[in-house]
Amino acid sequence: MAVTQTTTNKVWCPDVAVAKSPFGDGAYALRDFKKGELIETGLVRRVPLDGNAFEMVFTWSEDRTVWGTGSGAAMFYNTSLDSNTHMERHFDTDNFEIYAIKDIKAGEALTHQYKSLQWRKVFKNDLPQPGTDHTDSIVSMPIEILKTKVECNSVEVNDHAIAVAARDIKAGEVVEYGLARIAPIHGSTSPYLFCWSEDESKWAIVSGCLMFYTFGEGQTNVVLERNIDEMKFTVKALRDIPKGGPMVLEHPSRPANWRTVFEFLKSVF
Repeated sequence: MAVTQTTTNKVWCPDVAVAKSPFGDGAYALRDFKKGELIETGLVRRVPLDGNAFEMVFTWSEDRTVWGTGSGAAMFYNTSLDSNTHMERHFDTDNFEIYAIKDIKAGEALTHQYKSLQWRKVFKNDLPQPGTDHTDSIVSMPIEILKTKVECNSVEVNDHAIAVAARDIKAGEVVEYGLARIAPIHGSTSPYLFCWSEDESKWAIVSGCLMFYTFGEGQTNVVLERNIDEMKFTVKALRDIPKGGPMVLEHPSRPANWRTVFEFLKSVF
């Protein structure tokens, strides 16, 4: 497939918005795309759950046994039998690209035909039928009123899968904001989940670059603000961060000190 734009950023989706759709939230084009053009690139991290019972993860193996959570806006692309994008998955390197497979207008919903659409149990009741395709009821949104719920353009993810500042960021600035979705597993089983309840019973996967932030005692330069009820988050800078500087949280999730998945960090910090 032709590529008309490339990027060294491992998580890149500057021209994709996430906004309300008839199916919850959906991805929309912020500009016109030509057929073959790169729309989004990102990383996937494998999570130990069954995607047959949870629709927000990607099939991440040919034998249908591995599942992954994606970066950026990827998990908000709705499906269609007449999709306008295609996701190329690289299981060996855990990354993906999303390309336009037809010309797309600004404000148009971005859809791709899910790899597991025909066989995954969680999609059984949502399987589009000819003549009743999802795209029949998805209306393009006027670009002037299209306000995204996911924005991570001030952050890049480098070759080491570490989130760094894409520009100079001032103290108090919003670094990124995005959405969370509750996953049916506990945070002790995966480092890529964020605590999403005060009683530590709910854990979430997140959009954007957040799962690639690092952390370190005394080095924190950003704070994660969770809106538990609305399933939203905002990351703000605690101090000035130069371009290329790492994004450092106090903890990757709450609390970090007891989670067995972080045992290896005790020898580092």
